[in-house]
Amino acid sequence: MSYSFEAEIKDEHLDIITQYIECEVEVDATVIGGELITEVTDVLREGKSLTRGDELSRALAARIMNMAEDDLRNGGPLWSRVREAEGIVLTGHPADPDTQWKQVA
Repeated sequence: MSYSFEAEIKDEHLDIITQYIECEVEVDATVIGGELITEVTDVLREGKSLTRGDELSRALAARIMNMAEDDLRNGGPLWSRVREAEGIVLTGHPADPDTQWKQVA
């Protein structure tokens, strides 16, 4: 499923140059045996896949995919949108070892 994502790209050499790229990321989210598995599979800009573009597009896509994976892992805004759209809930208390992820939708 596609989700909107805004990537903040900073130049590695000049701290004053920052670009914000509005795009969509394709995220696969599944629950298998109570374990949640998410994977960012593509980056779309104006409906076109950056992962299938030229070398610069693919490099940018890889960077955005890493940022999106970090957002998912750290429970950021992208994670909230994915969890809501996919109907993913946590059963029990997070500190309980028997707690599992469940997909209800």
